[in-house]
Amino acid sequence: MIKFFFLFIFMFSFFLGASDCDFSESFTKGKETMIDLSSLSERNPLNIRVVYGPDSDTVRESIFPFSETFKFVPERAGIIELIIDDMDGEQICSVKRSVYFDGLPLTGILIFLFAGSFLFTGTFLSLKNALKD
Repeated sequence: MIKFFFLFIFMFSFFLGASDCDFSESFTKGKETMIDLSSLSERNPLNIRVVYGPDSDTVRESIFPFSETFKFVPERAGIIELIIDDMDGEQICSVKRSVYFDGLPLTGILIFLFAGSFLFTGTFLSLKNALKD
């Protein structure tokens, strides 16, 4: 009985995990990426929606017409969701990917250095006062 249960789970996950929308391209902010979507052309896709920051409070969405080779230039780094809709407005497939920075973000490094110097200065001063005779 337990073997049949695991076999059912395996088969269900196998069929559920199969998707025509899987692609291995990585995205970098500001750089054009070509995505081959020719395997979806027989399902009558209408458009491609790109959702920046899905499942967050700051969601932005861009809509592009469908083409078999989709040229995409990400506007900002973070998490995106590519959704392909058909003529009836139903989703054909949906994939979440991350968009990387082109290089090191200077503001992030400056904030890290400022916070580190602030914290270590406070630690140094508190240890100096604690060890004072």
